[in-house]
Amino acid sequence: MRSLSCQVNLALLLVGVMSTMGTGAHAQTTTAEPNTILRLGTGWNSDAFGIQVNRPIVNPANCSVADGYMSEAPHNGHKAHYAAALMAFATGRQLYVTVSNTICVHGRPAIIGLQVV
Repeated sequence: MRSLSCQVNLALLLVGVMSTMGTGAHAQTTTAEPNTILRLGTGWNSDAFGIQVNRPIVNPANCSVADGYMSEAPHNGHKAHYAAALMAFATGRQLYVTVSNTICVHGRPAIIGLQVV
């Protein structure tokens, strides 16, 4: 059953990535160098998660707390981002983090996309 769940999560990730292709979204985002997730946490009272990584945080929106990146429902791609973050954290794989140039989530740069490498 776990394998099926992984396949569904990967499919969601691909749909999320493909949904941003060919739009103007890229002009409103910044992508960090490849990172390794050091810490992954979930929201205490909300459908949110955050990651802390091994490189300096990219913070183009000048968010007030620059110690990691966050995503929260109902932002587009939230579930796919969480699946990718879990996979990268569990396997130790690096990932590119793309953040919004204008949006913060709980004071942290908002995750717009994750690409596991």
